Amino acid sequence: MVTVQTDPERFYLRILLCHCRSPKPFEDIRTVNGVVHGTFHDAALAAGYLENDREWEECLAEAVSFKIPCALRLLFGAILVYSLPNHASALWDQFKKHFSEDYFKSIAERDRQNNIERDEEVRLRMAE
Repeated sequence: MVTVQTDPERFYLRILLCHCRSPKPFEDIRTVNGVVHGTFHDAALAAGYLENDREWEECLAEAVSFKIPCALRLLFGAILVYSLPNHASALWDQFKKHFSEDYFKSIAERDRQNNIERDEEVRLRMAE
């Protein structure tokens, strides 16, 4: 099936419609097991028509153990471009510290050279 990334909700609606037996209101299409979901994407995910992001979480968790931050960012970019994870922002939040580790260290080194004291959390926000 061809997808248009500029309008993903239409794609998820189409997936849901492929599993409907008769015409229904949009709210009924977004209802899975008695729960009305806010988006067609959430409904398709809850219905099990989409893969979850577990595969990408495991991939990144394994890569963290042996890849440098630059390579991790490239891997994350490839996952975003070619695989369309369902919750990309959650993946980012889970691994952002690993993605930005080199920036974090460079900010810490610059702070040390300039005698600036910052919290680790502030440096992490700067690295993002």
